Amino acid sequence: HPVICLDAKDDYQEFFEYWDRRREVHYIAPDGSSHVWNLFAECDTERDLDQIARLLFPSPDDDYFRNAARQVFSGVCKAISRDARNAGKIPTNKEISDFFQTTSLEDAHEVLSSYDDLTAAADAIDPDADRQARGVWSTCQTEVSDVFVGDFARRGDWSITDSVTASDGRAVVLDLPQAQAEVVGPIYRLLLDLAAAKALDSSAHSQ
Repeated sequence: HPVICLDAKDDYQEFFEYWDRRREVHYIAPDGSSHVWNLFAECDTERDLDQIARLLFPSPDDDYFRNAARQVFSGVCKAISRDARNAGKIPTNKEISDFFQTTSLEDAHEVLSSYDDLTAAADAIDPDADRQARGVWSTCQTEVSDVFVGDFARRGDWSITDSVTASDGRAVVLDLPQAQAEVVGPIYRLLLDLAAAKALDSSAHSQ
């Protein structure tokens, strides 16, 4: 498996600059990434989107708004993925960012309601529930806009799970600027969790 480094203090920059002259390093950061991460590239099935939503936006069981917002996020990602694939396109983080930045509560509810299996997510932002629904939608918009910034809100195709199993063994540097740690930290925790799970799974299958 490749080396995966979370660089929160620039401790590894000199080392990897030296290494980079010898072989390519996958450098992931809010800005200036060598490869742009795509959430959808981590998914084999739609169930993976539910797991990603749980890892990205963890919350206590009694926090209704955050739990509902997480359900809405997962539902929207499924709708984006289906619509893109039906159009012969590859869904990316840009579509996620754009949707939550530009879509009204009413339009988001309509999108989710168009799929029978996403009605629970749609119910969480039912405009008829007005104040509660707007609270859920506002929570969802805020959390997504906080996390999906810079390169994480762009079109990309890079996947950390693919990098873990790649035969070239290229190192992955996850550069986490301290000034943005609180904002984009959830994406880095997600990437590390996905990489660890994939490494354990591939090791188990190789035995």
